[in-house]
Amino acid sequence: MFTIKHFPTFLAFMLAGSMLVSCEAARQSGTEQKDKGDHIVSEMKQTANPKDRTFKISMIEHLNTGAVELNSHEGETEDSRLELNYRQYLELNPAQLGTNKAMYPRLKKLADGSYILFYQDGKIGWNIYYVKSKDLVEWTKPRPLFTSYKILNGTDFRCFSTVDAVVLQNGDLLAISSYRANKGYTTLPEHNGLMMRRSSDGGATWGDEKIIYVGPNWEPSMLQLPSGEIQVYFTHIAPKMAVENTLHSSGTAIIRSYDNGATWTPNVTESPYAAHRIAQQYVKTTEQGVKSFTDQMPSAIWLNRGKGIALAMESHLANDKYSITLAYSSDNWAKGLETDEPGPADRRNNIYPGAAPYLAQFPSGETVLAYNEGSNYRLRIGDTSARDFGSEYIPFSGKGYWGATERIGSHALIATMPKVVSVGNSDYRNSIMIGRLYLNHRIDAKKGSLKMDGRMDEWNHHTEALFLGSDSQAQATIRSAHDGKHLVLLVERLDRYLTNEDTAALFIGSGDDKKSFYKFDLNSGGVTQFSQYINGAYQTLPISEVKSFAAVNGSVGQEGDDNTGYLVEAAVPLSRIGSEAKHLRFNAILYNKDANAKKTADTFTGASLTDQDTWLTIRLTE
Repeated sequence: MFTIKHFPTFLAFMLAGSMLVSCEAARQSGTEQKDKGDHIVSEMKQTANPKDRTFKISMIEHLNTGAVELNSHEGETEDSRLELNYRQYLELNPAQLGTNKAMYPRLKKLADGSYILFYQDGKIGWNIYYVKSKDLVEWTKPRPLFTSYKILNGTDFRCFSTVDAVVLQNGDLLAISSYRANKGYTTLPEHNGLMMRRSSDGGATWGDEKIIYVGPNWEPSMLQLPSGEIQVYFTHIAPKMAVENTLHSSGTAIIRSYDNGATWTPNVTESPYAAHRIAQQYVKTTEQGVKSFTDQMPSAIWLNRGKGIALAMESHLANDKYSITLAYSSDNWAKGLETDEPGPADRRNNIYPGAAPYLAQFPSGETVLAYNEGSNYRLRIGDTSARDFGSEYIPFSGKGYWGATERIGSHALIATMPKVVSVGNSDYRNSIMIGRLYLNHRIDAKKGSLKMDGRMDEWNHHTEALFLGSDSQAQATIRSAHDGKHLVLLVERLDRYLTNEDTAALFIGSGDDKKSFYKFDLNSGGVTQFSQYINGAYQTLPISEVKSFAAVNGSVGQEGDDNTGYLVEAAVPLSRIGSEAKHLRFNAILYNKDANAKKTADTFTGASLTDQDTWLTIRLTE
């Protein structure tokens, strides 16, 4: 049973910028008075030493820290959502990047927990650069990785573009880029290929350049399998160019390494520059009888629990439109395709309009497909096999193309894309957008005993959390627990500018009666109103049914720091919600009003106010 400690009236303790408020939701006085109906004991007791009650509000990056069973949310991924963290969004400007034309970013988390960001200069690219960061906030000065230089007795340049990298199981970092003869790209195929460099110290120093494939190509991407095998996927255009002089036919091929990148197979060094072809989609046959194919800019992942490989590609169709195509292999691409053979058989063609796809997967099972369409960076969450994807989410307001993702934790990934700003026919002022997104999915309300007094150590065994915070600097995490009779919610709000308009609304439904649910309104003083949505309207219910405790870190009406905010614990009888099942539907709105800014109302991605089917799930567990 939960013991609820609260005061008969609102009390405020001003302590060196920290104010604690506890509220008596029942509006009753007296000590040791037992409320009727919900059997929760309320006790009036003033804290002897308020200093002992100071607290620090939990941030989302410090929650969801428990072990995650692989594919634990299989069958539930259609309810999962991604939420951008407004506070952690940043843009690296041209001065920080060393070029006005930064394009094609690829960010990787290194073995020591730091980060490295690669990019090229220009749409086609001449050079590859990188910057590093320990915290995704402060970044080093840009350094060159692959630098263009003269070839063929100074008559042409070797240029570099479309970089990718992989952190190996031994901690080494391999980076790879397409190289080309600037003038002789179509006429001198032997001067095009893939170049690799290795770093064994997280990008502090690099080994020599090494050619691992010869032939015209674009857009390599890298994957290491659990077996240790390293794969390089790339847009495979060389064979059709070499044999049929076709410049507009592509496909996807791979080369492999079984010795951490020391050697590669097939070892392609001469015409027709054919690697292990694994995917291509028929487009058309020319008047000369030449068949054209597509499937390019590949990105592959090894699916959880050894379910094989999922491969996303862009398809350039006959009407000059681009679309996203997926292909799958359960045998590690054991059989290659012939020059004019479409395949593989297991594929989903042209499922969304768009280009430049990138794949990732969370341990809990959700796959993530990123791509750009209409200059917008788009994300979709898919099932554990990367076959069925939900609604799109556009996290960035900036426009651009050729973005990527990197999963950096069990519930977090980084999205990055150029913010392309053209100020003339050939003059750019590009920055690179970097956003940290958090996974919202079904959380468990574990059974336990909590005293509603704001003591955060009592929540150490209840770390599964939902996150709101994409619309403004204000953000909130929401956790849950139960004792078999009451559902308890903990809302922790971070807000640098606390005002009386900084409220929140929580919505709980049984999922059984989709036309009825309950709403809690709260602010820095606790729950202010309890109501039921029924017959298309809200009806106010006795607030005495809800017990709450509130505490404020900072002062309402005064600007604070990054940890300013408040927490609210609220308990409601499960019998009121009316669900005998173990799954509740949950939604929330975070209202925020900062100085000189419009009021915002932030809710979970894709959630509709009155449609419980779009809400998240809280599961009651033992």
